[in-house]
Amino acid sequence: MLKRIIIKGLMLATAISANINIYSVSAATKDNLSEKESVYIVDVKNKAGLNKIINNYSDDIVKTYSEESDGEDENIVTVSLTDLELNELSEKTYVNNIENDYMVDGLSENESNIFADSSSESESNQWNLEAINATNANAAAIENTEKPEKVKVALMDSGVSATEYIDVYKRINLIPEQENVEALFDDVSGHGTGMASIIAGNDIKGIKGIAPNVELYSIKVLDENNEAPVSGIIQGIYKCIEEKVDIINMSFGTVNKSEALEKAIKAAKDAGILMIASAGNRGDSDRAIEYPAAYDDVLAVGATNSSAIVSSISSVGDELDVYAPGEDIAVLDFLDKVQMIDGTSASAAEVTAVASVLWEKDKTKSADFIKDIIIESSNNNLGTLENGGLVDLEYALKIYDSFSENYNGFIRDKGEYSNNSPIVTYTDEQVKARWAKNIHTGVIDSSSADFSDTAKNVIKQGLLFPDTRRFDKVNGHWRNLNGNDNYMADYLYLIRLARETYLNGMSSAKKYTKYPAKNISALSKMEYNEGYDRKSRIDEYFYFITKKDKWNEALCCKDYKSLSVTDRNHRQGQFIFGMAIHTAMDAFAHRSKVDGYEYDGKTTDQKTLTGNNYSNKTKSDFALRYKVAKAVADGAIKQWKTDHNFGIQQFHKSNIYTDGTFRMAKFADCAKATEIEKYNQYKSYFVNRNSSIEPKQKPKN
Repeated sequence: MLKRIIIKGLMLATAISANINIYSVSAATKDNLSEKESVYIVDVKNKAGLNKIINNYSDDIVKTYSEESDGEDENIVTVSLTDLELNELSEKTYVNNIENDYMVDGLSENESNIFADSSSESESNQWNLEAINATNANAAAIENTEKPEKVKVALMDSGVSATEYIDVYKRINLIPEQENVEALFDDVSGHGTGMASIIAGNDIKGIKGIAPNVELYSIKVLDENNEAPVSGIIQGIYKCIEEKVDIINMSFGTVNKSEALEKAIKAAKDAGILMIASAGNRGDSDRAIEYPAAYDDVLAVGATNSSAIVSSISSVGDELDVYAPGEDIAVLDFLDKVQMIDGTSASAAEVTAVASVLWEKDKTKSADFIKDIIIESSNNNLGTLENGGLVDLEYALKIYDSFSENYNGFIRDKGEYSNNSPIVTYTDEQVKARWAKNIHTGVIDSSSADFSDTAKNVIKQGLLFPDTRRFDKVNGHWRNLNGNDNYMADYLYLIRLARETYLNGMSSAKKYTKYPAKNISALSKMEYNEGYDRKSRIDEYFYFITKKDKWNEALCCKDYKSLSVTDRNHRQGQFIFGMAIHTAMDAFAHRSKVDGYEYDGKTTDQKTLTGNNYSNKTKSDFALRYKVAKAVADGAIKQWKTDHNFGIQQFHKSNIYTDGTFRMAKFADCAKATEIEKYNQYKSYFVNRNSSIEPKQKPKN
């Protein structure tokens, strides 16, 4: 989903001075204080103080961060405290500051039901590139620069799902319990992938990124609901400093000011990093600029619409620096579908891309120089405008040399570089009309009763679930749902279970849905005892959810028991459906062979699609597998919405295999053991794609 999520949790970030006792605690109230717990960010003066807190509150530590930079210690600990513990800790001399660990959220909203066909021309859909004169400026900048050094851009967001249309140089996942999530499902919300496509989309799918030459770092801080505690944002910023990135894109915000966050912002500023953030989508309320955009050291970006006026959704204020288009913006979404979104998230990503193109011309320039030329070259010809101009890449490139010669380290008043050139504008009807060509309904269509916004969220929860839940070890191995045995049979069991649950409820579905194949002994021996009941292991997942009362989380509701029987059945079925899609795609993430190497689940294999092993350095090895995995997922979704004829034929995608870069381990065996009749129908296909190559010994480094 690409919706703005309402901030939840601890909303008031009340800073507590370490040297002032805020609380006056009487003996009569101490018992009550000891029962209340909240999560706090503690800024500690030195490493010794940090160690004291870790030792004293070892069972309640959420995360810590400690680094020495330029002779100064940065020591942050996030810890769960009772009110009494908070009172006591606030008196310690080694504590600088304590504040609530409140939530921030991604700043995109109003996702459209319209998806563009891959055959449509990118530039005809991306009016926003024309509006900021970025359609051709990027190519010109690269052409005029000999061997440009790549700009290192950190996208602090919800991750970036593996796709052949966006190159991700490095992935860093800071979400607890999601370290093992595969790159295929890295971004279940779609927010981060959308922002990445604006910055670095390679134009193959019809989305032209403004700066596809960047070295993109995906720093995953937002969860599947596009939310993060401020402590996670702080951790992400320090990680960006550690990675020595040039630019940080922050398409999220909150109304709450944090001293700890501001300290991290200043540290990034001192490290020479340019920070760009969404101003906020508070146009329907107080229109206040949200944090981190409101901090002085951050370039704050507001949104305009297609008529070149400030968007009604955009925050505005004195802290705002520039504007960029923020309505009806084309981005890549889940399974590489093209979608239109609104929000200042998109505006910030556009400015990040513009900054990357400018910085690529000369990496010796400072972050302040790039920030100042963006502001100074912005177009003032913006209808009703409170402050700031519309970013203009072409004009910034035009004045670049002169601006560089005259630059003295501070922003001048508009004068010599004043930009009042005409801006291309469109009516809302014109923008929508430009999308009319080659438009079709997307595979996950919120206009369908099966795929409402809630349904899509539930399906995505199901997609994520197999990578975030592990059970007790058996024979030295974790009992995961994914990564083992017969994927085809697992997929068919899950998707048929999902459909039956959707119609008649889980109890009936588990009773009447049969596991379609016996275990293949050779596969069973890979990880578990021969003959282990696959159906039972899959069913353990649902037992876990029920026993741990996790249905509220899985089904995206406060109390699933309050749902009607029909709604409960539908959501549970949709959740299992997400698990089925995950399992089908896992076949290509875990069981494919490249150059004779087979991923064994133990050693790092750069030729797999698994987790953080994904790298653009091996893109040619996995690009086709990802394409096939997506096609299988698309097929499953279409079958769900049409005739429900689920079967192994959905793995029959011979028209997609083109270069033979990979084969599937036990592909024919799995198909034969699952559905013999359909196996015989497509036998040549399964046999031809089956891998009989023994894994080679990996060379020693």
